Amino acid sequence: MFTVKLENKHEMYEFKRYLGERIDEKKEEIDALKLHAEELIDKRVDPEIVDAVNKTIARNIYDIRTERKLLGEVSKAIMAAVLDENE
Repeated sequence: MFTVKLENKHEMYEFKRYLGERIDEKKEEIDALKLHAEELIDKRVDPEIVDAVNKTIARNIYDIRTERKLLGEVSKAIMAAVLDENE
């Protein structure tokens, strides 16, 4: 895990947008990899290659889960900053 220091709400919003884009990219990559794995299976390619593709899919799913958790933390920080600003 890593630490990100965001100085203001603008940086928080930008980071939130960036995380959302990364999650979308990972989802697209997963969909493409699933299709590729199906094609490999249909062509009866070496099972080790199919396994490698499946491991990449699993790694991307893990990345999405991690980034969603981070996205939740950033959202909480934005809410806290807005509440502090309104007090």
